[in-house]
Amino acid sequence: MRYIIGNGIIYDGNIFYPQGSILIDQSEIEQVGPCEKISAEGIEFIDVQGRLIIPGLLNPHFHFYSSLSPGLSPLKSPKNFTEVLKYFWWPLDQSLDEESIYYSTLLGAMESVKYGVTMIFDHHASMNYISGSLNIIKQACQLMGIKALLCYEISNRLNHLCLDQQIEENLNFHQQNKDSGWCKGILGLHANFTLDSFNLEQIKSDFPENIPIHIHCGEDRCDLQYCIEQGFKGPVDRLNHYNLLSPGSILAHCVHLSDRDVSLIKHFNPVVVSNPESNFNNGVGEFNPEIIKRYLVGTDSMSADMIATHRFHYLTANNSSLPQMGNLIFSHRNSIQQKYFPNTGLLEPGYKADLAVLDYIPCQQVDLDNVISHLLFGAKTGSTYLTVSDGKIIYAQHNFTNINEQEIYSQAMKVGEKLKQRFLKCQV
Repeated sequence: MRYIIGNGIIYDGNIFYPQGSILIDQSEIEQVGPCEKISAEGIEFIDVQGRLIIPGLLNPHFHFYSSLSPGLSPLKSPKNFTEVLKYFWWPLDQSLDEESIYYSTLLGAMESVKYGVTMIFDHHASMNYISGSLNIIKQACQLMGIKALLCYEISNRLNHLCLDQQIEENLNFHQQNKDSGWCKGILGLHANFTLDSFNLEQIKSDFPENIPIHIHCGEDRCDLQYCIEQGFKGPVDRLNHYNLLSPGSILAHCVHLSDRDVSLIKHFNPVVVSNPESNFNNGVGEFNPEIIKRYLVGTDSMSADMIATHRFHYLTANNSSLPQMGNLIFSHRNSIQQKYFPNTGLLEPGYKADLAVLDYIPCQQVDLDNVISHLLFGAKTGSTYLTVSDGKIIYAQHNFTNINEQEIYSQAMKVGEKLKQRFLKCQV
């Protein structure tokens, strides 16, 4: 299938065409340039009428399993961050079964696609349904047509029960999908404070050294304090002791770090992901972009809207600037994205045709100096007119092209009610 998406403002952090078109052939971009130079007789032309065309967005820290949680309340009133986990999130993930994992993923993926997200780095937990859980998520992502980097977040919060099962789920999924072009697996860890030295020694011995990790790192002060009590300088220092750091590792939050932790981050250059809305919601503190300058922004499943999340970060981060926001949305993500999924993240010939046409028509001229301002303050919520993944239009003018949205929501309501009943029976 060949078609043209044109008469739009094209920007990917490198190229800029104020009136441009993109010729797509099968799953790849064949040509990109000014409208007058991109034409082919007999090929469908989709006129986006001056809307912004950007690469499909990446959400680098997400939890599909939380998608059925809105409307549920903690089983007891939490007084701190660890009690939020004990009284809400851990009972929730222990209540998940096969169908609730599947429909949680579908709902999270659907919401993401509506906001132009075509790639998600997910961090999963389902303590009573471990083996095969990542394949269930993969199936739902395949149905939606998005790319995914998946892992199971290992923890010993059940006192070493099923630790081997959690490790095996990560390892098996990684090995089965290492050659996939759209879905891969890495090593998921919950957080330092839910993994003791025995756990980390076992993980270190069972996993090849070159497999990156995805972990909540220094999200709350309790994580930093735990590592200090174990004789380390901080959470990153402890991970380094067990040889678990690499350039592709994903360290989510990084709010509470020591000077030693920051030095190690600069040395190993892992992917640091700030989750500003989640940090505010949990009252854990604020990420400091002054000490860690190269990072990405994720949602931690507070929403699926990456444009709105970047806007929130811009409004709340100290000394944030519009050029810096452009780096976060575009250039900073490209190196990590292409590590796992080559030829993605740019609107160039030969790259995967993953793109979002935002449902926003600027009334002021757009140029390189103000394009980020248009993104954050014009597009605002980031809802899309079109979402394209691997050359397939999967969302067009507020309708999915590959699924029946109403049927999925109808079934998800039934699944959600059963999940709620299991959740309410959990002992805390």
